[in-house]
Amino acid sequence: MEYLQLIVIISYQFREILIFETSVEILNIRFRK
Repeated sequence: MEYLQLIVIISYQFREILIFETSVEILNIRFRK
């Protein structure tokens, strides 16, 4: 059970990081135009 919780937490953090990176890329593209 503990391992499962750890995996879920890590996956959620990874997802937030991915969302943040994509949003930053979108902002960069908008500012270039």
